[in-house]
Amino acid sequence: MSRFDFNTATLGDVLTDVNGRAILEKYIPKIVKNPAISLVKKKKLDDVFKLAKGQVDEATAAIIRAELQAL
Repeated sequence: MSRFDFNTATLGDVLTDVNGRAILEKYIPKIVKNPAISLVKKKKLDDVFKLAKGQVDEATAAIIRAELQAL
């Protein structure tokens, strides 16, 4: 089972995990480094992916999702 359940884990959970953060930085570095990210750290991962649709294409989101779920 993954450490990151997309229905319950928050973006903050991923960002504080070394491996999770590395995955996000690999695919969406500009978003991870954006100071405004602190505004959504408490949001669940599913909600974050919905909010990021204009900035993260479906293929990239699917890769990130798969890699996070593999942890």
